[in-house]
Amino acid sequence: MFARVGRAGLAAIKDRQYDHETGITIELVASFDFLRDLFRLQPRRAYWLAAGSFNRILVESDAAYENDKGSAGFLAVLNQGKPDEVRQGRVIDIPLVSTTYGQTAGLPLHS
Repeated sequence: MFARVGRAGLAAIKDRQYDHETGITIELVASFDFLRDLFRLQPRRAYWLAAGSFNRILVESDAAYENDKGSAGFLAVLNQGKPDEVRQGRVIDIPLVSTTYGQTAGLPLHS
């Protein structure tokens, strides 16, 4: 449905979107038939704008808070599934920042 190819089949559907009628007209049936036939052809266009110019990176992250202790981490994978795959990860402990609303523990107050 590139350029104006699909637009011709959408006229009856486009006109119907603001209409309060509920019946199916011959024009609507023809529009849906046209679109069904077009989808069966499955026209595809793929443009690789930067193919091969960069590596894909997969990044996962997570955080947890259990038993008054927080932690967070990430894992980054470069060239996943390839012989030159590289993995880099880190886990950190999150210090207790606030005990109750308006009071802090472990961090200085700034005015």
